[in-house]
Amino acid sequence: MRNYLKLMITAIGIFTGTTIEATPKERPYVNILTGMNFFDCGKINDVHSSFRVNTNSSTGYIFGGALGYKFCSPLRIEGEFSYRHNTINQIKNEGKKIPVNLDINTYSYMINGYYDHELCCPITPYLGVGLGYVHSEGKLKLSNDKINASSDGLAAQCMIGAQYAVRSNTDIGLEYRFRKEFRVLCDRENSQDHALLLTLKRYF
Repeated sequence: MRNYLKLMITAIGIFTGTTIEATPKERPYVNILTGMNFFDCGKINDVHSSFRVNTNSSTGYIFGGALGYKFCSPLRIEGEFSYRHNTINQIKNEGKKIPVNLDINTYSYMINGYYDHELCCPITPYLGVGLGYVHSEGKLKLSNDKINASSDGLAAQCMIGAQYAVRSNTDIGLEYRFRKEFRVLCDRENSQDHALLLTLKRYF
């Protein structure tokens, strides 16, 4: 009977063109992410001048990548780089609304930790937190003037999402993340970012 079962498993593998084997639990991976972000800067501050303006929220885009490691436990850890771009078309200065072209480019370097809640199905929900460094560049174009500002600071983020195993070494996922940025370019109390992301993860 045991030999018969082995023969059946081998026959299924040959017929489907796949090899049935145990998937390693502990392994490195690459993660690619892209999506849209909703950025609320609060105020733009220039550390080199007395320039201060209020801004409206802006929807932009984000893309990035990460190198990570999946442990035998439900835990994962990764180093992430991402780029965000947002454009703001209106600011408030001394109570007056002014049409502008304000581009904000944000480069972030984060260390993230995740907890995967593994289920008896290909879908795995997860939670995560991260901490890292942020560099921001703001370029404001007024009718008769141009103002550039930049800053560096810390950021913290939390993530919630779910991934689907399309293959034994490939997952696709949907993720929401909230990020708080502690930097000089934007108001420390009001600067925050919401992002909705698609992810593609490949294990090795």
